[in-house]
Order: sequence, then structure tokens, then C-alpha cells
Amino acid sequence: MKIHPRHLAVSSFLLLLAAGLSSCITATRPHADAKASAVLEAMSQRLASAKNLRVTATRDASPGFYAGFDVAEHARIRAVVARPGRLHAVADTNLGRRSVSYDGREIVFVDHKANTHARVKAGKDIDSAVREVENVYGVMPPLAELLVNDPASILMEGVTHSQHAGTQTIAGVLCDHLVFQQAHLNWELWVSTTDHLPRKMVITHPNGEGGPPLKVTLLIKSWDLQPPVTQADLSLPLPSGSTLVEMIPLTRP
Repeated sequence: MKIHPRHLAVSSFLLLLAAGLSSCITATRPHADAKASAVLEAMSQRLASAKNLRVTATRDASPGFYAGFDVAEHARIRAVVARPGRLHAVADTNLGRRSVSYDGREIVFVDHKANTHARVKAGKDIDSAVREVENVYGVMPPLAELLVNDPASILMEGVTHSQHAGTQTIAGVLCDHLVFQQAHLNWELWVSTTDHLPRKMVITHPNGEGGPPLKVTLLIKSWDLQPPVTQADLSLPLPSGSTLVEMIPLTRP
């Protein structure tokens, strides 16, 4: 997971929606803490075992995290998943509502305030779709690392070191505290010791201007791993008069 200058090539409305996390693949073999690996794998299996799920979360980003863009610093996110190939998420932010929907063929992004939308062809399941959007456009949809069919695989890309840092209580829930390092950032994950569900994630990125480190904090408010999911829950009707805009790839052919 990496905040990268390549984000400057991405259309600003997608950045307003995105959780602010993307992966960085590296050939470096990670120095894995056995306990951290076990906790992460148990979390991944717990999430992956849910055929359908719903989640609500809040996301807060440090001012200046997205240099050059007027990106929402605060967001409340609601997402629903039907495995293996359906995802719908809505982010209500201090700059307006952003939505994303994946139907097994394409991803549609909507900026409701600007009344614009974009369509991106994507792979046949959530994991391949997320990877394609990250590789081509440099960002991931909100909560994507936790909602894919194999969370551990995507979360561990680029990790060079992991550590179990003890336990802490998050919103009244006792959690294993995991710490991960990558080449250009650190990230932390708090996972419930009882139900093995993630409760909090913090990504810390060095400030290139020499100031305090920049952070994104994701706090999970609720998980439902056995929800009824209808077609209406997964569809994204476009607002009346919405304008189609282009998603700008990281590099032009």
C-alpha cells in the first residue's frame, strides 16, 4: 500500500472517492513475524469466507496528504460485497458524495456533487478489478484491500517487515496490533482477538516538505458477514444529466 506521486496523473474526482491506499509490488522477501502473519491470515480467511458482507467505516486524512488536489479529508464509507464479483461503495465526504460500483465487467465512479461519472473496464472478479485499477490509475476504491476475495495477498504486497506489537482496545474491542513496513511508508492494523475482523488501519507516509508525517486513519464502525443483498444494493443509477469524464491512466500509450 503506497501513496505515490503517480496519483497526480489521476482524475481528481476519483481521488476524492478513493481510500488513499494503493499497493506497491516488490521482489523483496519480507521479514515476517510469525504471530503477525497468523493474525493477518486468520483475518483474511474470516473476511473471505463471507459470501456477502456489509461494512461501514470512517476515513480521516491529514491535510496535504494528497498534494495538489482538494481532496476530502473526512469521509463516512458504506460498502456491500457479493463475492466473487460485485462491489458497491458510497463515501459521504466533507466535499460531497462519491460512489463506486463494480459488476464483474466494469467499474463505475460517480462524483454526485460535480454530477460526473467515469467507466473503466475491469477483470472478472473483485481482486483482478482492484489490481487493474491500481496498476492503470494508481488508486484503489474505498476499503478495497479488506473487501477483495484474498485480503492478505493484496495487503502484503510490498511489505518488507511485519511485527505483532501487542494488544490494544479499539472502540471497546480488544485487538491484536500489527505493524508493517514498506519502502516508503508504515501501516498498522488492529484486528479483533475474538472475531478476527479488522477494526482500525493507519497508514503513515513521510512528509516530503519536512513536516509531520502524513496519515490516513480508517476506523471500522461495523461488519455484517451474513447480510441479505439485493440487486438494488449493488446497482449504481447515474444521477440525471451526469457527464461522462475520462479516467486518465498513469501513462499514455
